[in-house]
Amino acid sequence: MDTKVETEKRLKIAKEITAQVKDIARGVMLGGSMGYGQNYAVTDKSDIDLLIAIDIENLDQLVTTPFFKNQVPEDIVELFKRKEINFFWVTKIINSIEVNVFIYESETYTNFCLIKGDLKGYIVKKPESLYETADFEGIKHVFDRKVQPHKKGFLYERPCFAEGKYWGDVPREDFFYSNKILYEKELFFTKLEKEVWRVTIKQLLKEYGNNPNLNKVNILNTHWVYRNARHKLPLEVIEKIKRRTEEEFKKLKLQQ
Repeated sequence: MDTKVETEKRLKIAKEITAQVKDIARGVMLGGSMGYGQNYAVTDKSDIDLLIAIDIENLDQLVTTPFFKNQVPEDIVELFKRKEINFFWVTKIINSIEVNVFIYESETYTNFCLIKGDLKGYIVKKPESLYETADFEGIKHVFDRKVQPHKKGFLYERPCFAEGKYWGDVPREDFFYSNKILYEKELFFTKLEKEVWRVTIKQLLKEYGNNPNLNKVNILNTHWVYRNARHKLPLEVIEKIKRRTEEEFKKLKLQQ
């Protein structure tokens, strides 16, 4: 198996979907192994996780594009417009590859990434009610996703904190592990990335004091792959996060 060939196959699909929505979206970004492990951790079994941030007024146009056409129930479109949900996703098989495209309302997406608010989404398959995640120490926490049936699917929540602690997961973890931006309007992701780093390190200091041991408490510990399958993360990704953490830590200390 050639990881470069498998990466290129998936990148081609992702770029084709991006071309369909680039005049509609605020930004399109790759997540998962295609975000952190191109030409390294991508295999013939890898799926594609693609995130699209969009303003509510553009949703009607989005759902008529080829990838989304006839894939999003009308009631879900209405829930999104009324801000009763902030995200949903569509899964399709393209050239034998599973493609998951996640749609986030841009304002609530931004607030979640900046640790300012929660998210509520829609999913077809019922998710587990309790969700296990980890904090900056890698200590596990569990929260109730408050799953509710809704017609042919389910609504569920993604809270900002887990038992009062910051937790790492999508979509905010993409800013640490993925720089695979396929499209952005007015530097949407680029500007947000800088602020996400600042507020996350600020939260780390809030939870663990002004002089934490960064070898013990850090962003890496919040990531499932780092904790459970570290070999899938390229060393340069790990080192980049460690280096950026130290830089942001020093900036905040100078401001105090």
